Amino acid sequence: MADNRGTGSHPPPARDQKQAELARLRREAESGDPQALFLLGCALGRGLGGRSDLPGAVACFKQAAAQGHRKARVSLGYCLATGRGVPKDVGRGYMLLYDAALDGDRDAAVLAEKVAQRIHGEELRRLEDKVRRQRVLRRLQKDSAQLQPTRSSSPPERQDGDGEAVIEVEIPQGASAGGS
Repeated sequence: MADNRGTGSHPPPARDQKQAELARLRREAESGDPQALFLLGCALGRGLGGRSDLPGAVACFKQAAAQGHRKARVSLGYCLATGRGVPKDVGRGYMLLYDAALDGDRDAAVLAEKVAQRIHGEELRRLEDKVRRQRVLRRLQKDSAQLQPTRSSSPPERQDGDGEAVIEVEIPQGASAGGS
C-alpha cells in the first residue's frame, strides 16, 4: 500500500503545526504583544510557512522595538546595518545595537562591535553620544511620568444639597480655617 501522506489535499502534519503556530503568532501580534511581534518577525524572516518575508519581519521588529523589546531592537539593528529587508542604514543600525549592548545584551555587543568597524572615528563617537543622550531623555521622561499627579491623589469630591461640587480638605490641627 502506498504512503499518501504529504500528497493530495492534506499537507504533512509538521506543516500543519507550522501554519497553526504562525496563525497563533499573527493573532497575538495583532493585539500588539511585543514578544509575539518579535517571534513573528523571526518566523517571517526565516520563511516559516512559506517564503522568507524580510520586509514583513522588519515591520514586526520595528513595532516590538518601539515597545521596548530588546531582542527586537537587536534584530532591527542588524537588519538596518546589513540592509536585510530594509534600505541599509549602518548608523541607525549601530545605534540600536549599541543601545541594546548598553542594556547588557551580549549578542548586541558583539554585533555592535562588528558594525563599528565600518564606521569612522568621529562618526562613531557622534552616534554613541546620540545614543547616550537618548537614554538620558528616556530616563527623564520615565521619571517625569512617575511624578505626575494621579486622579486618586486629589482630594475627594462630593456634591452638596444644591448640586454644587464640594471638595473636602483636611485642615491640620492648629491651622486656621480662615487663613489669617
